[in-house]
Amino acid sequence: MIFKIPFSSYKRCVNLLDIGCQIVYKLFMKYEIIEGIHTDTSNIETLDPATRKVHSALDKIQAELLAGKLVRSNIGNYGHRVWIRPAKVKNS
Repeated sequence: MIFKIPFSSYKRCVNLLDIGCQIVYKLFMKYEIIEGIHTDTSNIETLDPATRKVHSALDKIQAELLAGKLVRSNIGNYGHRVWIRPAKVKNS
């Protein structure tokens, strides 16, 4: 038996599928945390290379938890910042 799906319902299903794909993509997406001392705390480009530490290949929840821990452990140092960004994908 073949069912015909009205175009409006089909379009809704496609949108739900897109949302599902976005959710799955975000679940499996990996993040990296960059921490260090900055001269301008609102600009990542001013990071001192000698103090730069990168923690990578973390999922979103792990990245947020680790970032919070790093911020709390360096709360007295105004120039210390933690940045979370998507990890760069290595092409094999």
